[in-house]
Amino acid sequence: MKKNALFSLIVMAFTSLPCVLVMGQGKPEILYYKFNDTGRSVKNLASSPPTGTQTGYVYGGLSIGSSGACASKTLVGSGGTSNTDYFDTRWPITTSGSWTISFYTNNIQNTTTLYYLFSDITAGSLRCFTGGVAGAGNWIIRGGFTDVLITGGASTSAAVNTFVYDATAGFIYAYLNGNLVNSVAQSAITISSSGTLILSGYNSLNGLTTGGMLDEFRFYSRALSANEVARLLYTGSTTGSSTIASCGSSYKSPSGKYTWTQNGTYLDTIPNYANCDSFMSLKLDFTSNTSSTIYPVQCDNYLSPSKKVIWTKTGVYTDIIKNKRGCDSLITINLTIKNSTSSLLKPIVCGNYQSPSGKYTWTKSGKYYDTIPNKIGCDSLITIELTRGYANDSTIWVKACNAYNSPSGKYTWTTSGKYVDQLINSRGCDSTLTIHLTVGKKSSSIITEKVCNKYTSPSGKTDWVTSGTYLDTIPNKSGCDSTMTITLILNKSTFEQIFPKSCGKYTSPSGKYTFTSSTSFFDTIPNKAGCDSIMLIDLKVNKSIPQTISRTVCKKYLSPSKKHIWYISGKFSDTLSSKKGCDSVILTINLTINAATVAVTQKNARLTALADAAQYQWLDCNTNYSIIFGETNQVFTAKALGRYAVEITENACTDTSICFDVTNLKIEQGILSQHLSVLPNPNSGLCTVISSIPLTNAKVKLYNSLGQTVLEQPNLNGLHFMFDLQSEPNGIYWIELTENNRSGRLKLVKY
Repeated sequence: MKKNALFSLIVMAFTSLPCVLVMGQGKPEILYYKFNDTGRSVKNLASSPPTGTQTGYVYGGLSIGSSGACASKTLVGSGGTSNTDYFDTRWPITTSGSWTISFYTNNIQNTTTLYYLFSDITAGSLRCFTGGVAGAGNWIIRGGFTDVLITGGASTSAAVNTFVYDATAGFIYAYLNGNLVNSVAQSAITISSSGTLILSGYNSLNGLTTGGMLDEFRFYSRALSANEVARLLYTGSTTGSSTIASCGSSYKSPSGKYTWTQNGTYLDTIPNYANCDSFMSLKLDFTSNTSSTIYPVQCDNYLSPSKKVIWTKTGVYTDIIKNKRGCDSLITINLTIKNSTSSLLKPIVCGNYQSPSGKYTWTKSGKYYDTIPNKIGCDSLITIELTRGYANDSTIWVKACNAYNSPSGKYTWTTSGKYVDQLINSRGCDSTLTIHLTVGKKSSSIITEKVCNKYTSPSGKTDWVTSGTYLDTIPNKSGCDSTMTITLILNKSTFEQIFPKSCGKYTSPSGKYTFTSSTSFFDTIPNKAGCDSIMLIDLKVNKSIPQTISRTVCKKYLSPSKKHIWYISGKFSDTLSSKKGCDSVILTINLTINAATVAVTQKNARLTALADAAQYQWLDCNTNYSIIFGETNQVFTAKALGRYAVEITENACTDTSICFDVTNLKIEQGILSQHLSVLPNPNSGLCTVISSIPLTNAKVKLYNSLGQTVLEQPNLNGLHFMFDLQSEPNGIYWIELTENNRSGRLKLVKY
């Protein structure tokens, strides 16, 4: 008899219950037909069969015969068409995720004629068949997805064929007898039917071959793993026997079908590893519980035989453990508890210390623990707070005057040398002391000192304020007394008052102080005796006279003191001596420097002075700057090759430009000035030149008022160009911009 799940039974002798291992794939969720029924109704053994599918029906020439999987019943083909001969599952297929279809076949004819194993024409023409494009001896599954072939699955021999669609992986995997034989990548598969899934047939075509067998038809709503597929084997039934020891009053069989209450041999059937029947012979033995008494003697505490309880007092206790048969064993424990003891030792020793148990030797001070048996045979825990002394050696260096008594008091030494003394140290142990002794001698000396006002003795103990002969004592080099005879000459400080006058500032006689205004103060310098001469100084300092003047000149200005030359406008300071040679005159000069702008731009034979509204006189440099009569305009056009300059009179100043070489008498056309502007103007050095027309490959030059080029920049394109003159001095500048044969210039003021 077959079972509807795959199990492997492991029974351990002398246990109360057997251990049953349930295989991972379990029952299919949707369809599961074993065809072990009688008549034409076949039960759907699935774990969650859809509504209306609890029973399938056999129609026409199909029949249920023997020799199926596990040597049980099977669906047998007629070779007829599915118009009349088919099995109806009554399930309209609806699935959009993973699924698994597995079936057992046997005695399938090896032919190229089409025979259909299952199908649903309304579900995207889902069908599985042999012959035709599948080829003889093979199964192919086809529908709204890519075909998947199992080669050799349609055979006259028994075979387990499995198709697994894994929606996550995007593959249909094909297995034959648990082995992977094909895998085909798929797009997402959705199956929806308005009919029902039938076995053995498709659209009025041939179903199972005559005598062909179909068994163990499974439809899962998930993708089985490779390990789960490998367990779908149906390789045959097995037998086994075991002896069971039961401690209770009843025992439930491994299949769960029977409950036994008496000793005896019983039979039971469960699924084996290959999903076929495992026939078991079980010898059942009901065994009674046991009891016993023990008399343990223990120190401090006792762990119960079950290891569940710890007892710390003498008494009678009970505990339960399992006996050899696995049943309860009641133990009565007559327990005697003896107690351990503890103590504290504080030994002080010189040298090493051996523990009371003799197990340890300690060489350092510290806290230690040792254990020895007490009088009743339990542990005596001893805490040892050990103080260990040492016989130590040390060395000192000592200085003494005339004689030295040793630390032990046993010796007196009067000469320098190396000596040894014996002492008892703080731990009561011997201490050998090596003494390096230096014995010093007393000394005397006579000195003469000259000081001012007061003298402090060398020892610092006395102050003397009159001349005379004095005695004092200080330590000498060896640390002994040195008696000094001091002949003291004491001089006095002096005082005077002076009334100096100064022009501007005054430096005191000592050079330490400087004053710029009248005041009274003290200063100190040495007198004739070498002592302080304290001076009261009443100082009168005469003040300077401030004055402001304004000057307007051309090009440069020489300051009234003749010490400075200025070339730019501004506010400047200068200093002059007064008529008396003491009070000074400090001048603030508001200076305006005018200059003629002599900058000139040149375009071949055309020369243009950059100064506007000035007086112009063009000169011939070739004839020693001779005047060119009639050429007094801002623009000069040379009529002959040569070198030319211009004399400019502007702001009451006259100056001459540098000479310009005219090597080409061609006159360029085009004026850009009307299209150019500069903002802001005046400015502090940052400005933008704006053109109302786009410029291409233009060139700009900036000139100062002397005609010197201060900035040049080529390859300008666009409408706006920014320039930075912050590092240039304030004044008037000219901006000349050239594009092809056009040019323009702008005046710029930097402040």
